[in-house]
Amino acid sequence: MGSDVLILPTIGIDMEYWINRHWGIGFHNDIELETFEVRTVEGEFVEREFPLVVTLDALWMPENHWVVVAGPGFEIAPHETYELFRLGLEYEVELGNHVDVSPNLIYDIRRNAFDTFSYGIGIGYRF
Repeated sequence: MGSDVLILPTIGIDMEYWINRHWGIGFHNDIELETFEVRTVEGEFVEREFPLVVTLDALWMPENHWVVVAGPGFEIAPHETYELFRLGLEYEVELGNHVDVSPNLIYDIRRNAFDTFSYGIGIGYRF
């Protein structure tokens, strides 16, 4: 309560379709595995119960391995839903047999609310 920094565990499932070597579309979904309170821009505290973040992102791979992520989405929770815009950077490392690992940095900007910064590691399988 009242802290400016929260560290929360999340888990996600991402689906991506690559149109060509440089451009793709991603449907990214994360659920935060905690109930917590955040302060709004008006200074009020709002409880967030296991919020689900859903984004539809443009993916751009300007160089091998680096992926820029950007797109709109929502954070959905029982008391309130926030619109957001996601910006991110990933580094994809192929392990072979269609499997890859991607360390990532993500910044979500919520409309009329709070922003979040996250980092993680994704494990992917290419069909």
